Amino acid sequence: MDSVYEWAKQNNMEFNHEKIVLLRYGDNDEVKLQTVVKDPRGQNINPSNNARDLGVIMDHQGTFVEHVAKVTVECRRLVSMIFRSFQTREETAMKALYKSLVLSKIDYCSPLYMPMETGELRKLEKIQFDFTLRIEGMKASGEMYPINYWKRLESLKLYSIERRQERYAAMYVCVESNDRNGEESGSRVRGHWTKRSPGKRKDRRKISRQNIKEQRCSHIQRPTERTA
Repeated sequence: MDSVYEWAKQNNMEFNHEKIVLLRYGDNDEVKLQTVVKDPRGQNINPSNNARDLGVIMDHQGTFVEHVAKVTVECRRLVSMIFRSFQTREETAMKALYKSLVLSKIDYCSPLYMPMETGELRKLEKIQFDFTLRIEGMKASGEMYPINYWKRLESLKLYSIERRQERYAAMYVCVESNDRNGEESGSRVRGHWTKRSPGKRKDRRKISRQNIKEQRCSHIQRPTERTA
C-alpha cells in the first residue's frame, strides 16, 4: 500500500480515505491479527464484513451471499410492482416487463456473483418460477394445475436462471481466451484491430466489439431442450 500511496503522490493524486475498505479472508488468522494496513493518513484501516463495488456486494469470506439476498429482495419487489400496476397477464407484455425490469437485475454481473450453492441458486430461480406461473396461457386447457416449469420456459422461449448464468460465464471465458490469444499473436488486443499493412487494414469504425463477440462465440448454440 505504501508504494501505491507513493505513486499517487508522484502523480499529484490523492486517495479518498473514507472510501477505502479492507476485507480480510483466508484460514490463517495469525496473519490477520499480526498485520496492519494503513490509509493515506497513516491511520489503521479497520476490517469490514463486506464491501460494495459497482453494485456488487462481497463479504469477508469472498462469497456473494449478501448480494444474492439483496438481488432476490429487489426482484421480488419489482415483480409485486408489475402485477399491481398492470392488469394484463398477456404473454408479450409480461415477458417485456420481466426482461426489462427483473431479468436485467439478475443478469447484472452474474458471471461474477453466480451462486455455487444450490440453495442460493434456487432463490434466484424461484423468482422466475413464480413469475411465469401468473402469465396467461401457462395452464393446460381444462386443467387446474399449471404447466411444468420447464415446459413453461420452452413455451415462453426463456432460459432457466442457471442456464443463463452458465452461458454468460462460457461466453466471458471464450472472449477472454480469444483476447489473450490475440495479444500473444499480435493480431488483436482487447477486441480492437492492431496496426497492419495498408493493403490489409480494415475500417475500424465498422468493427464493433459486439460483432467480434458474436464471431468468437458463434459456436455456443442455443439449447433445444433441457439437459440433465
